[in-house]
Amino acid sequence: MDTIQLNASKKKKQVFALQTNINAMIAKHGLDCIGFLTLTFADDVQCHKEATKRFNSLAT
Repeated sequence: MDTIQLNASKKKKQVFALQTNINAMIAKHGLDCIGFLTLTFADDVQCHKEATKRFNSLAT
C-alpha cells in the first residue's frame, strides 16, 4: 500500500468515528441541545505546538 492509500484509509476511519460520535450525542441529548464552536487565533498560527499552548492557556 502506498502512502496516499494509507492516508485515505486513516481519513475514512476518522470520518466514521466522528459521525458515529456525533450521532450518539444527538441521540442522547437531542439535536436542539447540540452546538458547534469554532475557535480561531487573531494571528496566523501555523505551528501545532504553539496553537496547543495557546488553547491550553485559554482553557485554564
